[in-house]
Amino acid sequence: MPSKFAASRRLMNEIVPGEESDVYGTETVSHFELYLRAVRECGASTTAIEALIARLRDGSPWEPALALSGAPEAAQRFVRNTFLIIDGGKLHATAAAFTFGREDLIPDMFRGFIRDQNERLWNA
Repeated sequence: MPSKFAASRRLMNEIVPGEESDVYGTETVSHFELYLRAVRECGASTTAIEALIARLRDGSPWEPALALSGAPEAAQRFVRNTFLIIDGGKLHATAAAFTFGREDLIPDMFRGFIRDQNERLWNA
């Protein structure tokens, strides 16, 4: 049954596509796919995330797949903490974690990367 809150329903239906995907050239891709392409274009390793994805596609539960992925320990802690929040079943905690814990993280990652690239360029 559709939600009786029509305005909220419409708002959510408008937000999801913009938050989950984008147009890259002539194709629609998820933000994850877009970030993964950017990492590859920068020459950074995608081995750990590709290993994780392969294990998940093969049906492995996420915890052992993550442990065997070769991802840095900090990344593994981040993922485990994310799932602890999700598995806690508290909607407000999940919403807060994804709103405040993710949206600020990505821009800072790219700022750090750009700063590092500038330092490498000018100090080479």
